Amino acid sequence: MGISHKRQESIMNAALELMRDIAPKDTENLADNGLLLKDLGDGKWRIYVDNSIAPYMPYTNEQWVDEKWRNKKTGEMHKNPNEGWWHVACQEAIRLIGNRLKGTIRQ
Repeated sequence: MGISHKRQESIMNAALELMRDIAPKDTENLADNGLLLKDLGDGKWRIYVDNSIAPYMPYTNEQWVDEKWRNKKTGEMHKNPNEGWWHVACQEAIRLIGNRLKGTIRQ
């Protein structure tokens, strides 16, 4: 026996909110508008970034390599403070979903 659609939706909305909490907040656009949840039916859900709303998202997650981020005194690259946030947010959402379902998520 599966869980109700209402319960699925509640769990997935909690996962979305957790990911929004972890997302970079410079303008709030990515967290508030760009991160979306879609019901794909048959118990499948998708949390994703709408690239038409937040096309810069990949740059918030990646290592800075452009010369403009190089420290002129030391020659070292500044670190992107948000680097890896998407992976962290996904892992935390997976953990939340597993806890709410009282189970283990496997690949």
